[in-house]
Amino acid sequence: GNKFKGKLGMLSACNKLKLSDLSLGRNQFTGNIDSLFERWCESTDQRVGMCHLSLDHNLLSGAWPVNLNCIRFSLKTLNISHNKLSGPIDGRVLGDLIVLERLIISHNNFIGNLPESLSSLSSSLKQLICGHNQLTGPLPCGALAHLSKLCLLDLQHNHLCGTCTDFFQHMTDLRELNLGFNELSGPMPLLALGKFQENKPPSRRLKVCVMQPNPRMHQPTESDVVLLRKKLPHSNVTVAWKSYTY
Repeated sequence: GNKFKGKLGMLSACNKLKLSDLSLGRNQFTGNIDSLFERWCESTDQRVGMCHLSLDHNLLSGAWPVNLNCIRFSLKTLNISHNKLSGPIDGRVLGDLIVLERLIISHNNFIGNLPESLSSLSSSLKQLICGHNQLTGPLPCGALAHLSKLCLLDLQHNHLCGTCTDFFQHMTDLRELNLGFNELSGPMPLLALGKFQENKPPSRRLKVCVMQPNPRMHQPTESDVVLLRKKLPHSNVTVAWKSYTY
């Protein structure tokens, strides 16, 4: 990072450079993200555009950027974490990012539900990192179940509620799952987790799984832990405040 500062909109003219990657992270830029794309939206060919956009660790504010639709056919990485962004996640705009592989929006002030339109990203999304926001509402298990290519799911430190089903059974590449520090309830899907993993080679199994603290979620019984040890003899999975080594 550097210490560049100023309004982000002053860089909107760089659309003429036809950049595929733009990394402005760890600076002191202010303003809203939509201002960066004012001239991108004038482009007649939206299939040729930016692939990777990193604006993390700045002082950006405002709502979810709706002008991302200008690069919806090309954007693969969106990292806007560690800013001062707020308001709900625009499900319509998010669902249109049809080739998005990495969505990193942690450490902001986003509110509201995780949109059901996440299911539209089923053929591309590999990383979904939304931790440390103010997200509420039930975990969208139906939408998450469609994300079969997901490797990393991090929703920690929000206010998500409801039960945690076995939505991850279709995520054959899942390596990290963090649902800690929410308001989830009901049984911890420990046995489903073990069944989901047991037929995988050790190199492809889930490596990190954090389910707690969720005060309303039932703690696993000792028999569940013993059974999981048998199913996952070579994994190290954190399912509660304790770390069970299997």
